[in-house]
Amino acid sequence: MLLARFQHSLLAAALMLSGLVASAQGQTSSGSRITASQILPKDTYLFLNITSAEDLKSQAVQSAIGKMIADPAMDNFRNGIVGAVGGQVAEAAANVQAALGMTVEELLSIPTGELTIAFSKAPPNRMGLVLYMDYGDHEAQVKSLLDKALPALQNSPVLEAADVEHDGTTITMFKNTSESAQATPLAKEFGWFLKDSRMVVSNSSALLKLALDNWDGSSEKTFAKNESWTYILEKTESKPGSGIATVYFDPIGLFTQLVQTGSLGEAGLQAGMAISVFPMLGLNQLKGLGGTIELNPEGYESSQQLMIFAEQPPTMLMQMFQLSDVEKTPPSWVKENVTAWTATHWKVEEAWKTVEMMVDMFQGPGSLARMIDEAAERDPGIHVKEDIIDQLDGRLQLVSATGSSSNLAEANDILIAVGCKDTAKMTQLLTTIAATPGFPGTERDINGTKVYELELGAGAGKVVLTAANNMLLVGIGGGQLEMAIRDTSDVRPLSETPAFQAVAKHFPENARLVGFSRPSESVRSMYDMLRKGDVAENFPGMDEVLSVVDFTTLPEFDKVAKYLTPGGAYWVSDENGIILKAFSLEVSE
Repeated sequence: MLLARFQHSLLAAALMLSGLVASAQGQTSSGSRITASQILPKDTYLFLNITSAEDLKSQAVQSAIGKMIADPAMDNFRNGIVGAVGGQVAEAAANVQAALGMTVEELLSIPTGELTIAFSKAPPNRMGLVLYMDYGDHEAQVKSLLDKALPALQNSPVLEAADVEHDGTTITMFKNTSESAQATPLAKEFGWFLKDSRMVVSNSSALLKLALDNWDGSSEKTFAKNESWTYILEKTESKPGSGIATVYFDPIGLFTQLVQTGSLGEAGLQAGMAISVFPMLGLNQLKGLGGTIELNPEGYESSQQLMIFAEQPPTMLMQMFQLSDVEKTPPSWVKENVTAWTATHWKVEEAWKTVEMMVDMFQGPGSLARMIDEAAERDPGIHVKEDIIDQLDGRLQLVSATGSSSNLAEANDILIAVGCKDTAKMTQLLTTIAATPGFPGTERDINGTKVYELELGAGAGKVVLTAANNMLLVGIGGGQLEMAIRDTSDVRPLSETPAFQAVAKHFPENARLVGFSRPSESVRSMYDMLRKGDVAENFPGMDEVLSVVDFTTLPEFDKVAKYLTPGGAYWVSDENGIILKAFSLEVSE
């Protein structure tokens, strides 16, 4: 997990320093320009939008990762990468220029304003994917690229040109005549048009024509008037237009329309059966989810807001995940050495009632209770409702800390703490399980508390189980589990650290979930492994990368740790769903 996160950060950084920071000309703000949401049809089910490509480029440079890479402390490492792969990059860039007739920098400078990908429905019954790209004053470059692509498309034996004129604009269209395309309605055609410094591409001529019909933004039947989207946007923007990126997804609506419009071909017949089940499961209450991403907003390095918009009150499956207000301060056993802490309070009884209702709906009244009673009569004699569910009080906490500094497989020490009403009863449950023939764990004692250890094998560490302090504890690694049992005063609680307090002041009173993280401590062990050259065993599959990149030239971690600022997250309820906010604090210079 840490390796994937580190590779993702390196990739993002490389993009920022190569293409994204390339200087682009043309418009830098949409201003009064009609946006894609004002052109797209109201029946849009997926919407991915970057409000301004140029703003994204400039804000990426000003981001913490951008500043970290530009820090003089990174000069040796950065220059080493340039020296190692510079020749390959230059060769690839030359090949691009030879093929396209423009440099990589010129190619990356084409997107200037809004970039949008959407999945929409056009009347009367056509679904399709559509791409909008503002290219500013780079029309000559766009036309040059299209001119190079057209001959190959025109010479394809399975494509037929089908250009049309609509509202004074030429739409370049191609019909796909292959057998596979005929069986897949979404692959039967594709095309594009250019207008007012914007390129629109789609696999639906109906959507392209509808875009031209809505071009002036005056229609009341556009995505900008979609009630779910406008509500989500209002709830997730810190101020109008503040997001550098916005997203919306209506999974139930998209699936339903793909089936009803025949867009899935023969596969739609089977998929259609699922639609009738949605109301029975309460899934039809989900109207959409979406939100915004903001870079460098006031008081933060970055923030992301997501809302799940659903009809109220929740029923069936939607009722299973109800939360109540959570205690926003971590308990004393969560110490300052943790890298992340998350807490919530689950309404266990409501969730169980929902499970019982759903099972009985399909199996008949009293079915679940009867099955549980019958199972309890068999060894090991555990009654799921009385011995497990009834003992839970709804408190859930997840804690992680750094583990071994020399073994990536043991680099994380994780603890799941589930609140219980009676420690003695939960201890008896574990004792009963451990007495079952073939139980793979071993028993030992920690500070008078009986714990059970299960080796994961293949050097993957161990899982530790116990009950203590009104909690069922499940540890991976075991260090944090032992900390929770002992709760000694010689280590400062997380709640007393400046980092947590700086994050916690952003938590609202009515939070249903809160979270804290310290990315700097999460990656320190892996960073030090790379810097020491201790990588062969801990980074399998990266031989090619390690052969050209000298990670020993990285600066000491403390030189870059300031850019990996603490962050937090919280959920709050809304009259139409829930809102999640995740954020990282500003970099202290």
